[in-house]
Amino acid sequence: MTGGKTFELSNGVMVQPWGRASVIQEFSADNAVRVNGHHFNNDMSGTRGEYAAGVTTQATETLQVYADVRYAKGDKIESPLGGSLGVRWTW
Repeated sequence: MTGGKTFELSNGVMVQPWGRASVIQEFSADNAVRVNGHHFNNDMSGTRGEYAAGVTTQATETLQVYADVRYAKGDKIESPLGGSLGVRWTW
């Protein structure tokens, strides 16, 4: 589920905060892998939640600045807090 809202500041800059929450169910538990004679079990079966939040700012007609953070946690996996920060310029 994703939600967000766009706000226009008094100087005309558009700001769009957003959030997302997901529940993922992995059913496949038979994920044995063999690489160069070594066996690995990458069983990720089970349920996990993924969460993210961010903001995008339309500074000018051709310039956007964005940032987001994300995290995931499940029965057999945890993805530590991560994020990104960027600038998008179109011409």
